[in-house]
Amino acid sequence: MKKHLFLFLTSIFILRCSSPSEQEFSLNEKEFKLWKTTQDSLFSKQSIPYRDYKRKIIKNTQKIINAQEWVPKCTNIGKYSFFIKKNKVFYKNKNSKEKYKLFTILDSVNFGPISILEKNHSNYLILKSSQFSNDDYLVQIWDIDKKKLIKKINALNFPKIQSTRNNLFYTQYENQYEVKYLFRYNFSTGQVYKVKNYKGQFSVLSKNKICNFSSKEYFLIDDNTSVIKNKSIELFGEKNIRPIAVSDMKIYGFKELKNKIKIFELLLSDRNFKFKEVFTINEKITIREAFLKNENLLLSIIKKGVNYLYKVDLKNNNDFKVLNLPKYGTIDLIDKDLINITIKFSSFTIPQIIYNFNTNEQNLKITNKTLINSEQYEVKQKWVINKKDSIPLLLFHKKNVKLDSSSPLILYGYGGFKISSTPYYNPFIQYFIDNGGIYAIAGVKGGGEMGKEWHIKGKGLSKKESFNDFKRTLDYLIINKYSKPSKIAILGYSIGGLLINYSVINYSDKFNTAISINSISDVTNLHKYLKRGYSTEYGNSNQFETFNYQKEYSPLINAKKIESNFLIVSGDKDDRVSPLHSYKFVKELQNKGSKNVYFYNMKNIGHGSQNVKQYYETQSEIYSFILYHLKMNIN
Repeated sequence: MKKHLFLFLTSIFILRCSSPSEQEFSLNEKEFKLWKTTQDSLFSKQSIPYRDYKRKIIKNTQKIINAQEWVPKCTNIGKYSFFIKKNKVFYKNKNSKEKYKLFTILDSVNFGPISILEKNHSNYLILKSSQFSNDDYLVQIWDIDKKKLIKKINALNFPKIQSTRNNLFYTQYENQYEVKYLFRYNFSTGQVYKVKNYKGQFSVLSKNKICNFSSKEYFLIDDNTSVIKNKSIELFGEKNIRPIAVSDMKIYGFKELKNKIKIFELLLSDRNFKFKEVFTINEKITIREAFLKNENLLLSIIKKGVNYLYKVDLKNNNDFKVLNLPKYGTIDLIDKDLINITIKFSSFTIPQIIYNFNTNEQNLKITNKTLINSEQYEVKQKWVINKKDSIPLLLFHKKNVKLDSSSPLILYGYGGFKISSTPYYNPFIQYFIDNGGIYAIAGVKGGGEMGKEWHIKGKGLSKKESFNDFKRTLDYLIINKYSKPSKIAILGYSIGGLLINYSVINYSDKFNTAISINSISDVTNLHKYLKRGYSTEYGNSNQFETFNYQKEYSPLINAKKIESNFLIVSGDKDDRVSPLHSYKFVKELQNKGSKNVYFYNMKNIGHGSQNVKQYYETQSEIYSFILYHLKMNIN
């Protein structure tokens, strides 16, 4: 029966990387369109019971947002300073005391959410955006003095974009998304050139040099694309050193081992072009982000599921220390100038703190902060034992919460691509907590919470370990009386949505409500969706062993009648995880007799919200669904 269902569904849907309205169907096209129209009509009705909760949530969370101060993020380009608010770009001379004035107004509908290119050594304003928050970028290059748009570039398939003094460099996939090449746009000629056949990634070192690298080779290239160095890296037989930070004279890289990370240094003046080991961090960590400035190496790292900021003074015998930031949050590093680095911190209870780290004075100062009254809240970390492993679990709730199984609880999980789930401020989470809830994050295998091995243990032919960790965490929360199944909701996004879809099929007795957002369900057909990056995480379905393993956990193949309240959310313009995953899964669950499955098809949204309005519309839908089905009394 399962095999027949699989063949039937794949015969209906011919997969293309476009919006669902453009999908081609070889069979039952009218039947599918009728079903989709019915789903959209059903969900648009205001008579859906939990919609009363939605109206209250929007009203109350808006009060929280209005109380927060908006802080502009300023970027210096040449003699000017810029910032963006909504779709308007403002600028002024950075050395003057004059007020910012309007530079231009952009078409936010066609251009999407706008940001200023940060790694930019040119004197041009370079803006980038992804329409519908997808993986293809539109780049605009502006002559600042003339206030004139001089070039638009479409950089496709999740490109890396940086600029030297004379060229804009960007990567782009070719040959069905398997190989990434390096391109440059020359500001003087106005032409785009392919930089020979250099493959892999790159980093801009300075105004006139870039470094192009793959797992075994590095190429040092000047701004006119003349090769200065082109040698394989050999360091006592060690390979796969990944760059983390660069300066005019040095490249720093790291190599992940089982229980430690080695940091390497390459002097660009070294004729042998070899890395040498400079120090070792003897901890299981994941490096999120790094900056090298004025011989100071700042590392935003994850250790045991918590984000820390390390500083290494390379001028002083690699003096190593942890900078004093609040615990249990998310740390982002922002390049500012030749001396300063901007550090942004956010957590469950801190909307935003902006720090400035001066590498000359070696001091860390707060320049701006947006806080709430956090005295009534508590954030703590627990450990869930699963066989020989310990799963990090973060819990956020009010200090007076009772552990008597009566509290509503949301368990969030991701578990993929070595990405760690760290806390950040969300007014909807705060609203849930203020109404007596507990919010939990399970750092399941597949993420980067416990270093390199943690990721490896939860991908490919070990993917089901992520699901086992999530199930074990649910058991822990129930046994220790944080909540009970009738009061628990589970939540996941993207690959975390796969976690939720699997849970709904296999152990829905452990929770009441589930929300799966932009998620994967048709696992054995991932290679047909024409997007890169799947095989390294999930395995190649064309291989017999992988295909059989994926069949065992594919939510679509194993779909059955479920009793849980289930909301599946997808963006109709999502080009990273096709919304067909959600369409097919919802339809099959309904065919099996599931009654409480809701399908929310977001209009003109990709893999993420592209503006504040869309974000709050989606979040209010999700949290009203949760609060209603967990029978919470809203204050």
